[in-house]
Amino acid sequence: MDTVKLFIGGPSFGKTTLLCKYYEELSKSKKCCIIYSMDKDDDPEIPDEIYEMYPTHIEIRDIITVEYLNSLKTEVILIDEAQNRSKSEIDLLVEYADKNNVQILLFGTMFDIYGHIIPVIRYILEVGIPFEMIKRKCCKCDNIAFTTLHIDKNNHILLSPTEQDEYEILTLCRKCYNKYKSFI
Repeated sequence: MDTVKLFIGGPSFGKTTLLCKYYEELSKSKKCCIIYSMDKDDDPEIPDEIYEMYPTHIEIRDIITVEYLNSLKTEVILIDEAQNRSKSEIDLLVEYADKNNVQILLFGTMFDIYGHIIPVIRYILEVGIPFEMIKRKCCKCDNIAFTTLHIDKNNHILLSPTEQDEYEILTLCRKCYNKYKSFI
């Protein structure tokens, strides 16, 4: 198996759930840790039960360094929200994994709200890290979805919904996304 692998999909595609499944399976035989980009209070998408089930998680907002990676003393590192990492951090992670026989699994969102590939995800692909697409069906047709939109009760797109907003999450393919795109 490759030392570094990327799992990508749209928002609300189940990446964090998949990360937890990998953690649960791999931690039976290896020392693992999960690195979140934000703490629980800053990311309402991460369910409370994940923090309770996996108390060895690590919350990190700062830049990943060699010293930090060495301090983890793990065989597998699972990184949530890989799109929030920098290019230099990706280079460091790849080099660290290859030199230290550590497996690193990255989980991230491929496209932004405008349907453009997120620059660091593009970089990860350019570096040659193998990836697996997390696929979901479009909620409007049977095509493969690539992104999600948050739609309020008036059918307007919410770019940054808050907990106070009432909204529906639409998982959309390119064709159906383009129907909403004129509202962005």
